[in-house]
Amino acid sequence: MAAPFQNIYCVRRVAEIDSKPCSICYKPTTVYLVTACQKDFFPVCQGHLVDKGFASPIAKSPLPPPSVEELERKRKEALEKEIELVKKEYEEKQKRKKEREKQIEKEKANNEQNTTGSKDKSKELGKESDSKVSEQAVPPDIKQDDAPKTYALHRDFYNMRLQRLRQQQAARKTRELLKTPGVFPAVPKGPIG
Repeated sequence: MAAPFQNIYCVRRVAEIDSKPCSICYKPTTVYLVTACQKDFFPVCQGHLVDKGFASPIAKSPLPPPSVEELERKRKEALEKEIELVKKEYEEKQKRKKEREKQIEKEKANNEQNTTGSKDKSKELGKESDSKVSEQAVPPDIKQDDAPKTYALHRDFYNMRLQRLRQQQAARKTRELLKTPGVFPAVPKGPIG
């Protein structure tokens, strides 16, 4: 007997409000596995998708490897960007350093008696400039969703899903039969015996 749907499930996400309990562990989850024909779907935790005993990711066809020229060109571009970034940071540091030295000289000229105050201020200025540089050096967060989008269930779980679908179809058929008249025999109308 042919299966009503293939063992290929796609990952779909729903809003947090629409979370349902996982069909395996009953924890609330927003991840659903859906067949391509959408005949079967069920909620499942993200952790179960990693479990090899539950489902295996279906790898997409790999892209052809890039040529040597492309790799070389990309490497050079990345190197040039890195050099420009380093030059820019260095120029900013030198500019801040000159500004700080000018401020220190002005403070010394104004307050020759109070040398400790100028040292404290110069230290504070140095800390501020260092913090600015460290903030700029941190790259922006990049979200990488490398999780596979399609999975094949383990054969036991797949058979459970097929069995569940067959039970639903049998229950639907039974309900329809019970609704139709003439399913049960008529009540005897004559005397017994």
